[in-house]
Amino acid sequence: MYSLPKDFDGGKWVGKTLELVCFAEHTICFHFEGDLSITPESCFSYQLSSMNAAPEPIKVPVAESNLMSLVGHKIRKAQDEGNGTLRIEFDNDEILRCFDPPEPYESYQINDVGKLTIV
Repeated sequence: MYSLPKDFDGGKWVGKTLELVCFAEHTICFHFEGDLSITPESCFSYQLSSMNAAPEPIKVPVAESNLMSLVGHKIRKAQDEGNGTLRIEFDNDEILRCFDPPEPYESYQINDVGKLTIV
């Protein structure tokens, strides 16, 4: 609903390691080194390196997941795919996307060194 800021620059995230994945009742939080966290509250997707096409979005809350396999991997690229979709590529060729669906609710939050961005 809010989209990413026009001046979004995911390039400064390159090289940051995913240190922790936290599951809560209505959110998932990805904690990266350097005080960066991303918290999907609506839907996201996780694309394994072996998948040719992007998978269907997963709605939060999540019953089961393979997301833990991303822990210890570094961001290779982070970008705005349009329509508020944040795409993060990791050094193991896996991709995490956070979506901004048209519902009038917050979709995900980015906390980057104390600067909060709500999408």
